[in-house]
Amino acid sequence: MGIERKRRRARHRFMWAALSSALIVVGAVWSGAAHAGDDVAVTGRAGYLSEWEVTGKAHATTAGQQTEFAGPLVMKHIGLCTTNGPVEKSGEIRFRRTGFLTSRIEGQLSFADEKCTFTAREGTTYDGIMQCPGTRGVPFSLKVE
Repeated sequence: MGIERKRRRARHRFMWAALSSALIVVGAVWSGAAHAGDDVAVTGRAGYLSEWEVTGKAHATTAGQQTEFAGPLVMKHIGLCTTNGPVEKSGEIRFRRTGFLTSRIEGQLSFADEKCTFTAREGTTYDGIMQCPGTRGVPFSLKVE
């Protein structure tokens, strides 16, 4: 075997080792250090004028390869139109991370009288759209820590 061929094979082995290492690192980052049993804080805003403040805590559970987060949530109306003080809705949030190259979350907010779904793409926060009965395309932004 010639020396050039040996160099080419060594380069290929190095490239495969680097790619494998990169995929392991991406997997570790993607998991976000959230393992089954971990809690994460959820904060954010919702509404066309960001008039709803979102706060909660979600607990991570893992089934197979999928980690889902769920926990109590409070949405508080902080807009100017409140007459007798802020309106609060207590409920539950459920979400999971999706996507491979671009991190996304999708989930559901459940309240006594309604269920809303949302999808959001990661940036500084997860920004996306919430769909509720009677309202469509409500801006939604979450920070998950």
